[in-house]
Amino acid sequence: MPSKSTLIPAGFSRLHVPDVDTDRAVQDIYDKLAQLQSPLAQISSQIVSLQAKGAAQTTQVRTEGSGAGTSSSSTSISSAPATVIEDTHANRLAHYPATTYAVGTLFFETDREVMYSVNLVGGVNAWVYMLGIMTNVFANRPTDLGTNDVNFLFLATDVGTLYQWTGSAWATLSLVPLTTLGDTLYENATPAPTRLPGNTTTTPKTLVQTGTGTISAAPAWVDPTTLWGTGPTVQAVANPWIGTPTGSRALGTVYKNPSTVKSLKVCVSLVVAFGQQVNALTDSASTPSTIVGEVTNGNAAGTITVPITFEVLPNNYYELAITSGTPIYVYWAEWQ
Repeated sequence: MPSKSTLIPAGFSRLHVPDVDTDRAVQDIYDKLAQLQSPLAQISSQIVSLQAKGAAQTTQVRTEGSGAGTSSSSTSISSAPATVIEDTHANRLAHYPATTYAVGTLFFETDREVMYSVNLVGGVNAWVYMLGIMTNVFANRPTDLGTNDVNFLFLATDVGTLYQWTGSAWATLSLVPLTTLGDTLYENATPAPTRLPGNTTTTPKTLVQTGTGTISAAPAWVDPTTLWGTGPTVQAVANPWIGTPTGSRALGTVYKNPSTVKSLKVCVSLVVAFGQQVNALTDSASTPSTIVGEVTNGNAAGTITVPITFEVLPNNYYELAITSGTPIYVYWAEWQ
């Protein structure tokens, strides 16, 4: 058997071997150490090779922010591996031409917080929007985007609306496309959420829709006085209980409701003697004949004072017709 010193592999010469009769056990240990020596040498060789390759490669590191004053490694940029550059939007346009960077190079715009990458566009390297959402108020929505910025996202924080650049214009992605105080949301015929601007005039207006009987229509702001008038208006009034009035109304005369959309309320206080009668007539004919009210005195003891009230439909005619006797009125009021 060879001596113990000849069995010790290189690098393990200082191994202490007890001076006992354990030759077989010691031989096994030495054999295993010898088997490990070859793989360790291969691993060491691979590490050295990788270190050599890494030294030959260019690692491009930029801490950008100064634009044109920025320096880079001495190797050619176009042949450098893909990298991530950080700088502002304006500096990207001014100082980082995509043609000098490898396809796959990334650029993070620190002010807009969006990412661009170098892509081949028509055979030429170009910066193309990749991902991210720019967040700002609506007034600061970008105005310098082009065809390479397709799908650029902008969130207007003051109106809660998300916009997407189509390559030529902004499209609304948000379900709430409201931009201004007083806006109203409705669904248009597309269908799509649509903004109805608020009423900015000093005249109070109401929201009105007119359908077809089957479908609705877009709402609109309308002056309510064109629909229902300006409120109660007394057309003619005579002082009550002061004999025969001299107002602008008379029994036995036909009048017309001038409104085409509003009803007219008529209230008259009549003084009727025994045997006298007054009928309230109203309809669409210029000489109305439909009786809607009647006052008759069947009390032989004297006169009675009785109110009569009726309603005249829009654009209809009305009359307080004397059927018998000579009754009078002491109060006549009309309002809409």
